[in-house]
Amino acid sequence: MVTLRKHHPAGLLLTGIILFISGCVSVPYINPPRTDDTCLTFNLKVTSEPADAEIYINNILYGRTPQESLPLAVSCSNRRDWLEEKFTVKNQYILMVSKKGYRSEARPLEFTYIWSGANNEEYRPYLKEKKFHFKLQKEE
Repeated sequence: MVTLRKHHPAGLLLTGIILFISGCVSVPYINPPRTDDTCLTFNLKVTSEPADAEIYINNILYGRTPQESLPLAVSCSNRRDWLEEKFTVKNQYILMVSKKGYRSEARPLEFTYIWSGANNEEYRPYLKEKKFHFKLQKEE
């Protein structure tokens, strides 16, 4: 006949401590959530009528139209936790086209967020629009 004995809690605790110290049992290390600053690059196509207009993003000159692949580095915060990674655009970006004798035109760059990655573990920003065409009006 088999008899079952009730274990004393102190004995279980002592056994656990001995196993932990001897290396038979270990506590898994899990990286804590953290936020880093990073950059994502997007390529814009910018054209205008008339051509040879200056392209500004946030009042910084990036070049002249037409541009087939204008690289834009977007500042993001990147939050990683145990299950996913989230990118958030930190600033607002305004695209402006200007030419002497014509009225300048500006448009905000709008971002949308989608899940991506092999297991949909990344939440990334994407530009809603990557091709921009401006028809500049003559100044009067």
